[in-house]
Amino acid sequence: GRCEEHAVPMRERYAFAAARALAHVGVLAEYLAPLVETKGKLLAFKGPKGLGELEEVGGKWNLLGLSEPHILHYDSINRNYSFIIWEEKAPC
Repeated sequence: GRCEEHAVPMRERYAFAAARALAHVGVLAEYLAPLVETKGKLLAFKGPKGLGELEEVGGKWNLLGLSEPHILHYDSINRNYSFIIWEEKAPC
């Protein structure tokens, strides 16, 4: 199912939630954050635009109860990709 369909009935039920690059990184964090319990992790798979999207959001992750993102880079077929990881610090 879709994250937004599960945000209310499954609120803070999971230790880990992940999604591929389906939306802007800020929107993606908003979709995933309600699903994850405090001290849980969120993971986004992002392509070349991911780092620019992080800059657009700036340091506003605390508004969602999230840590600053940890970024792991990897290359595949001449393209740059990133895993973006947050920890849920407080209820969303």
